[in-house]
Amino acid sequence: MNNIESIRLENFQSHLDTTIEFAAGLNVLVGQSDSGKTAILRALRWVLFNQPRGTDFVRVGADFARVTVRFTHGVTIIRERTTSKNRYIIKEVEKEDLVLEGFGIHVPKEVLTAHGMQPLRIDRDHELMIHLSQQLDGPFLLEQTSSLRAKTIGRISGAHFLDMAIRDTSKDLSGLNQRVKIEEVELDQLKLGLKPYQALDAQREKLDATAAKLHDLKLKQQRLSELMQLKEQLKTVREEKERATLQFELVEQADRWEKSWDHIRQSYSYAKSLHHKRTDLKEFTKSIAICEQWIEKTKDVALAAEYTEKIDKRIQQKQELMKRKIEEKKITNQLTKVRELLKKTDFIANQDWNVLDRIWQQEKRKNQLHSLNGQLLKVNEGVTHTRKLFDLVKHTEEVEERKDKLESLIKQQQSFMRLKNELKDVQVRINDGNHFTEEKRKEQEELEKEFEKQLIHIGTCPTCGTDLNART
Repeated sequence: MNNIESIRLENFQSHLDTTIEFAAGLNVLVGQSDSGKTAILRALRWVLFNQPRGTDFVRVGADFARVTVRFTHGVTIIRERTTSKNRYIIKEVEKEDLVLEGFGIHVPKEVLTAHGMQPLRIDRDHELMIHLSQQLDGPFLLEQTSSLRAKTIGRISGAHFLDMAIRDTSKDLSGLNQRVKIEEVELDQLKLGLKPYQALDAQREKLDATAAKLHDLKLKQQRLSELMQLKEQLKTVREEKERATLQFELVEQADRWEKSWDHIRQSYSYAKSLHHKRTDLKEFTKSIAICEQWIEKTKDVALAAEYTEKIDKRIQQKQELMKRKIEEKKITNQLTKVRELLKKTDFIANQDWNVLDRIWQQEKRKNQLHSLNGQLLKVNEGVTHTRKLFDLVKHTEEVEERKDKLESLIKQQQSFMRLKNELKDVQVRINDGNHFTEEKRKEQEELEKEFEKQLIHIGTCPTCGTDLNART
């Protein structure tokens, strides 16, 4: 098993940045309650077995948590957790760092291989963490059931292999017994089937003799084939010998050719180096010529800089003038719009303001007619009363006089009715005039406001040319 050499906790529960170096023997963690002792065990469990899950162990106010465990055999395992990353980093001497992400709830095999502390598999449904326990765990196996304790002890001691061997042996023995019974039945059946073939032994001896002769014939035929192959190989060897003799004659003076080849190769290398030097010389000559040209071209750099600065200033002035020109064009368009609006209000100067006097006279006349209407109502009441009296005294002498008065009153009533109709016409005309005046007044106010906005936007008075902003 690989021993833990040190552990470092960063932003893990109450630990901001804590490093602990372990000794080779027994190590004891001592401290007050809530000082972070259990957090160290929980951090080891998190690195080795990916427990606990989630982000509840991240220190309050921090955006990541990191635990680094270094082992005695030179392997370092780093576990990091942020809001967006969840990964392992395995570092080994003289090897590239291995980064593992996207492993879900299971510990990657590379991590288990690196620290070698794999859980003990008891059966299909149970496994135990024998290398690391939690704070409130009881003594080893005492809190487990008796059957699970027996399985665990058998797994640790290797007795499960004996159980497996006994179980497999019993299974094999049962299978063999069944096969023996089946074979015996088949043997009896074969014996019954062989009775018609009891005379085959003599024929078998003849077949064996024939097979022996056939075997000898095959051996001789095989020997013949081998001899033919050896003959072909001998012919090939003789041909190769003749070619080797010819090649040997050709390469008798190979030493002298090799010396000549070395001399040629050295001469070629020297010529190649001279060619490279000649090429470099041409490049240097071209570079010198180009430098001289640039020196000649840049002798007036200071003067060109002054010209450039002047040109930049002119360009800036031109840009400012272009902006002013655009603003002037906008102001001209706005002035055109204002003039068009002013033209629309020219009718106000040409309006006959005597209409208002006439309207006022008609208003006065209206009030008079209202008073006359009241008098007319009283007269109508008097006429009604008079008619009643006339019916009572129509045979008296005063009837004629009252009749004349009544007729005059009726004439007055008719005249009052005409005046009343005229009053209604005047009232309609007055209302129309008031409505027209109110609309024109609103249009004038809107035009005045628009004219004021345009003057404020322009900034100068079109009459005297003074700055409006300065006046305000």
